[in-house]
Amino acid sequence: MGSTKEQSRDYYIRNREKVLERSRLWSKNNREKVNAAKRKWRATRPPEKQTYDSKKKRIRHLKDLYGMTPEDVDSMLAKQGGLCAMCGTPDPNWYRGWHIDHDHATHKIRGILCHSCNILLGHAKDNVDILAKGIIYLNKFKEEMDYTDNGRLEEYSKRYY
Repeated sequence: MGSTKEQSRDYYIRNREKVLERSRLWSKNNREKVNAAKRKWRATRPPEKQTYDSKKKRIRHLKDLYGMTPEDVDSMLAKQGGLCAMCGTPDPNWYRGWHIDHDHATHKIRGILCHSCNILLGHAKDNVDILAKGIIYLNKFKEEMDYTDNGRLEEYSKRYY
């Protein structure tokens, strides 16, 4: 028979959802204890770890996920002319900057995208067929709609605003 630690691990693996649900329920019913433990944990951290440094986090994130440095991202963006690889906008449209687009299966980096294009690909699940069907759908209404420079539909605006 294995040790208690091994038994606990095996139980967790077999009953993961049950264990997590029990933990969530306990946390919900014991907010004061949870908050007190968090305050105690934060107070024991060294002063340099108590502040949140988003720049350092971004650097670590780029390195861990993509094997890139901020300079690599800047270089890639410069090769794209400083524009989104998909729509060509110069604005990332997001307070945190540009997105690194990558194939989720192979992890190969495809380019740098603005927030809107990254969301579009994400909602389409990087599926070319879904995107093609979206184009066909939009083209059905292209003649009756007047597209403006900023992408808003003037006809839609007239009807609903």
